[in-house]
Formats: sequence, C-alpha cells, structure tokens
Amino acid sequence: MAKKRSSRSLTNEFVEAADRNDSATMDRIQERDRLRAHKKELEDRKKLEKEVQELRLWELEQEYENRSKLEKDLAKEREKYQKDHLGYIQDKAVDITNSIISKIDGTVDEYVKNIQVLSAHLQGTSKSYTDMTDTLQNALSGQGIVSQQKVFNNLTEYVKSGIVYNVEQRAFLKAIAEDMGMVFGE
Repeated sequence: MAKKRSSRSLTNEFVEAADRNDSATMDRIQERDRLRAHKKELEDRKKLEKEVQELRLWELEQEYENRSKLEKDLAKEREKYQKDHLGYIQDKAVDITNSIISKIDGTVDEYVKNIQVLSAHLQGTSKSYTDMTDTLQNALSGQGIVSQQKVFNNLTEYVKSGIVYNVEQRAFLKAIAEDMGMVFGE
C-alpha cells in the first residue's frame, strides 16, 4: 500500500526529481497532480450538482405548498360564495313559493265562494254549477276564439242576476261580443 504523503513532501520530491533531471519521475508527479486536480474537480462538481438538486427539490416543495394553500383558499372562497348565494337563492325560492301558494289559495277561495253563491242561486232549477261548467269546458276546450275565464265570469254574472235559461250560450255569446267589439273598435 502506498504511503500517503503530504503536499509539502510531494513538492520536495518534485524539486528533487527536477534537480536530478529525472524526467520520468517529474512526468509521474505532474500526471498524479493532474489526476488529483481532476478528481477534486469531479468531487466539487458532484457536490454542486447535489446542492442544485436539493435547491430544486426545495423550490418544488415550496411551489407545492403554495399551490396547496391557494387551492385551500380557493375552496374556502367557493364554499363561502355558495353559502352566501345559496341563502339568497333559498330566500327567493321561499318568497316565490309563498307567493304562488297565496295566489292559489286566493283562487281556490274565490272558486269555492263562486260555487256556493251560484249553487244557492241555482236551487230550485234543474241545473247545477258542475253541469254548466262541464258543458262549457267541453265546448271551449282546444279552441282559441274566446277566453274560458271570460265565459265563466259571464256565467257567474248571469246566474247571480237570476238568469238560468240558456245561461251557457249567453255567457259564451257575451264573451264573443266583447272580443269582437275590441277587434272592430266598438
């Protein structure tokens, strides 16, 4: 095994070889010095590459942490936005539903009231409100000439005033006459 010499003794060895004019020894010493320098350069390069890899890894970890934080913040903001707007949407849906329910209740109440009034006026006759509305619905369904609501309003008006004979035809004709008056400007 070769003895490890200090750099001072190597320099002395080189000087001694130069003094003796021993070119082979000087060449070996120069080659050895070049190899050592090359080896140190390779070690430094490996060390530098390792530091660069560690730095790049650290940068990637930081980027990942930043992205994770941004994604969490975005998720929180999205959730907050949805909660805020979902509450608004729910409130609007409740308002609309309540409005529809109150309109339906009002319509049903008016319908029941009209049926009761008309049934009271039709007592003693051979007609019933159900028979009259069935006749009108069968006659008016699927046609676009006159509004069924106008005909039923006219029917209610006639029955309340005591007219029972041909009341369905009268209600229909009055609705058509009102529509024709609007068309021809009467």
